[in-house]
Amino acid sequence: MKKFIISAVATAAALSAISLMCDGLYMFNLTMSRKAQVPSHKKNGKNKEVPPQNECNEYMDFADKGKEYLKTKYTEKVQIISEDRKKLSATIVLSNAVHTDGKLKFTVCIHGYRSNGLNDFAMMAEYFTDAGFGMLIPDNRSHGESEGKYIGFGWNDRKDCLSWCEYLVKRYGEDIEIVLMGISMGATAVMAALGENTIPQIKCAVEDCGYSNAWEELSLQLYNTYGLKPFPALYLVSIWNKIINGYFISENNALKQIKNSKLPILFIHGENDRYVPLYMVNKLYEAYEGPKMLYIAPNAAHAQSFIKNQENYKKKLDEFFSSAFSEHKDDVAL
Repeated sequence: MKKFIISAVATAAALSAISLMCDGLYMFNLTMSRKAQVPSHKKNGKNKEVPPQNECNEYMDFADKGKEYLKTKYTEKVQIISEDRKKLSATIVLSNAVHTDGKLKFTVCIHGYRSNGLNDFAMMAEYFTDAGFGMLIPDNRSHGESEGKYIGFGWNDRKDCLSWCEYLVKRYGEDIEIVLMGISMGATAVMAALGENTIPQIKCAVEDCGYSNAWEELSLQLYNTYGLKPFPALYLVSIWNKIINGYFISENNALKQIKNSKLPILFIHGENDRYVPLYMVNKLYEAYEGPKMLYIAPNAAHAQSFIKNQENYKKKLDEFFSSAFSEHKDDVAL
């Protein structure tokens, strides 16, 4: 009888563990799988939506206008192969004029979660091309026209970001200068890339509404969307992410990565962002020891700083680039 009870308990424990791992796999796929159907975002486990950028009609109107503008420009589709053998696609846009300092400049534009390059950055094309910047606008792995089954959530994308910079240097020469710019998940990828950057042509970065670390961000979204606490759900997701994506969620930490960089960074965040809370950019800005600038965009929700404050956003970019590309930028207080 005793052996039977022990066997029954062990079987029940094993079945419970299997059930938990299956639940974790389901949550992992919902979060990271390219094919997942993602529910609308909720606030505090209730039905009030907090839409990310691609669920906002105004945002997509701006994106569509930007795509119309790009039809008047020379654009080119290009591809590279990632370190793990995925075919990645991007759009190159050439500038309207040479930059005022006469050097060839490109902005590498990294988009957000479940978006694509042109949705997030076509609206900024007129600004950058008029200011003398070419643009390289990738579709992140498992987004748009790029290959991949699982989203990198900014961590695997950091290496892809640097690979695109290497592509530009190889194609246009070692004298080019590169800006890294990202929105949301793309901003986190940019900050993570800065922590491992060995490419001298990368001169500065702009991060718009990136999260300080993935564990904290996913904990927030688990609660807002499903009313769940991190344990056990996020721990199980992290195990599956390690098995399939190659890293534990806690490794994806932009706050830690930027401590390895001294390049100028412009930190941008919407004051009404509920998807990536405002306190995250404050933590990032306070922790960063290199040249830095902070712009909190009034009345802007997640990824809406540009569409809600176009002129001020552009002025802040102008101010930042003027300082970052100064011949004596080390002596310039950002």
